[in-house]
Amino acid sequence: MTGAVILTSVLDNIEKGSTPETAHLEEAERLLDAVPDELREAAREPYGARALVYALVLDSDHEILKKQMWHLQDNADTGVAMLTEKYMGTVKRLAPRLRLTLVDLAMPALRQLSAQQYRLFRDNLNTLIEMDGEISPFEWSLQKIVLHNLDMEFQHKIPPLGRYGSLTRLRREIGIMLSFLAHNTHNSQMQRLHAFQAGARELGMEELQLLREKELDLEKVDRALDRLAQLKPLLKPRLLKACAACVAADGRITPTEMELLRAFSSLLDCPLPPLPQQ
Repeated sequence: MTGAVILTSVLDNIEKGSTPETAHLEEAERLLDAVPDELREAAREPYGARALVYALVLDSDHEILKKQMWHLQDNADTGVAMLTEKYMGTVKRLAPRLRLTLVDLAMPALRQLSAQQYRLFRDNLNTLIEMDGEISPFEWSLQKIVLHNLDMEFQHKIPPLGRYGSLTRLRREIGIMLSFLAHNTHNSQMQRLHAFQAGARELGMEELQLLREKELDLEKVDRALDRLAQLKPLLKPRLLKACAACVAADGRITPTEMELLRAFSSLLDCPLPPLPQQ
């Protein structure tokens, strides 16, 4: 089966309230086994967990990397910068499909932080991501998955209520979301248009128009997702099916595309399980 077919099957099960299939549980186990023992051990405690998340967003440019490490030495809790430097080589060598597995492993330990430690971790993560002046699709995905889930806990946020019972009421927001996905998962303008139309067609909204990339600042995307998170629960898998159709319009789902889908599903409070490799 193609990635899109597998993902649609997963979303069908979520829509029906079914438990994860054996194949998805087995894939989760395979991914965990593929993470080096050193990193799995580090992820179990709060200092190591913070270091691993920081290491995931360190820049490949040497000058920017130096600035990032100086920032951690000056601003992170004692010992965290040293651990980040210790693990960064191993983290950077991880296969892309294991990056969010590492984040998943670190989340329980991150929940053990004090409120003050979390504020510092949050500020440092945002600073490291922004230090090169741009945010990659992976950095955006990681930022949303980690901070959305931890903000709920540390800032005592209440999940949004199901305010909207119709997808058509949020056409504009859906257009923004699908445009953001299309621009960040496909290379040529023709591919982006094809991908966008595939997502719109999944929702029966063929009238939607692909926005230009310069119209999609991250604040606009965040506001759109905040409103989409207020959809009634049973509408959210339908929305994620449209996202899946968009990213898989070329017949495959890459690790970066899966990271974006995981971020969207997290923000919509409709989490996705790991998918078997194609």
